[in-house]
Amino acid sequence: MLDHVASKQPRDWQLPLLVCEAVGAKPEQSIRVSAAVACALIGILLIDDMFDDDPRGEFQRIGQA
Repeated sequence: MLDHVASKQPRDWQLPLLVCEAVGAKPEQSIRVSAAVACALIGILLIDDMFDDDPRGEFQRIGQA
């Protein structure tokens, strides 16, 4: 699922990198935060699809909670 969502190049995953660049930090310092943002957003998508009972939701393929 991470690869599928990442292929769409979500702009909000880039926020930590933009913040690092804005304050003069090294881009590598944003990797952990970017991963955390990605995991949080994927979790939100999964839960939203479960609440909506979306027939195309990823939880249909990987199993319900």
